[in-house]
Amino acid sequence: MTTKELLSIKINEPDNEVFNLSRSRWDSLAKPIDGLGKFEEIISSIAAIQGKVCPDITRKAMIIMCADNGVYEEGVSQTSQSVTRDVAELMGDGKSSVGIMAKDYSVDFFVYDVGINCEVTPEGVIDAKIRKGTVNFCKGPAMELSECLAAIQIGIDAVKKCSDEGYGLIATGEMGIGNTTTSTAILCALLGLDPADYVGRGAGLSDDGLKCKIRAIEEGLRKHVNSAENAPCAFGGTDIAEPLYPEENTSGNSDKSGLEKVIKKESIGSIEKLSTITNATISKEQLSTKTNTTISREQVLEILKDLGGLDIAGLVGIFIGGAMYRIPVVIDGLISATAALLADRIIPGCRRYMIPSHMGREKAMEIIMKELDLEPVICADLALGEGTGALLLLPMLDMVMSLYLAGTTFGDTEIEKYERFC
Repeated sequence: MTTKELLSIKINEPDNEVFNLSRSRWDSLAKPIDGLGKFEEIISSIAAIQGKVCPDITRKAMIIMCADNGVYEEGVSQTSQSVTRDVAELMGDGKSSVGIMAKDYSVDFFVYDVGINCEVTPEGVIDAKIRKGTVNFCKGPAMELSECLAAIQIGIDAVKKCSDEGYGLIATGEMGIGNTTTSTAILCALLGLDPADYVGRGAGLSDDGLKCKIRAIEEGLRKHVNSAENAPCAFGGTDIAEPLYPEENTSGNSDKSGLEKVIKKESIGSIEKLSTITNATISKEQLSTKTNTTISREQVLEILKDLGGLDIAGLVGIFIGGAMYRIPVVIDGLISATAALLADRIIPGCRRYMIPSHMGREKAMEIIMKELDLEPVICADLALGEGTGALLLLPMLDMVMSLYLAGTTFGDTEIEKYERFC
């Protein structure tokens, strides 16, 4: 896949007529209007995605992307990097946390090695290794563009396989030591956030470890985002447009000279701001007075390439694939949610095919959900990862779907039908 091929993908809207018919079906059931709250909206959204009033989510897939992250070298985790491989091996054998939780539940697992730092992919794990872990983004770009695009393609292909095999719902998961660091770095670059305000403890960090994590993200931002060439990314608004300053870059390719010209034009704004962030942090005052500069889709891809991981890129492909093949995809925690936001920024419209599961413990979850205009239904302070939060949603959807498909209607009883007034 090339950048041009990726950016040429167009997403059709879910079927709004089916959505409205589904809502009417809910109102016909012998229960209070909107009695199941957000769950009713989720089922109607799934119906609109599949294009049928009675959707089928009988077959469910859990796709998990596993990869190592070079930024581990900066002391951002309390565990050894080998844990990525160890947990992936457990996943392949159905013995990791998410596998054991699903032991008595009907969901099929597809665990991908897209970049574990090991010679041999564990048994039971799909070998799609692009490289053995990424580069430490404090020293250089995490990935080559070709590697990033390859991981996205793997995610898209995984969804196509599920579509061909009749799966009606996909849940997402991941495994990769250091991936809360890469996720938070991406979000800080994408949304202009201060790392000190949004960096969490991940799988459990000491105070010193937390400081290392903040410093690593600050260094990554300083190296890849807050340079003169990329300044508009750091202070841009959150709207995604066609290439930045199209009058100077209409080729669809990255034109650094064009960006430099724009920066000179914006010297009163961007350059003055640059002079205030020599430590790669952004004050709350700066956050409240962002410029109206927009970030192009190419720049979003560049942020993923420079600061992200192969696991995140693979997940981006899953969310894009879900929109392409009209399969709803369930978001898990921070890493999955970051990939969901990236997918929608790279291919606008993907968010309409996403189902939120839980509001994870990591600080940035709330802002991601706000950016995607999604509202999770599980608030349980979850931080386990592996796709466990997404998995928890699935049996809940089954129960709600049972009522939706076979519930007693007002026509079946003498109960007077409720009227919808709002």
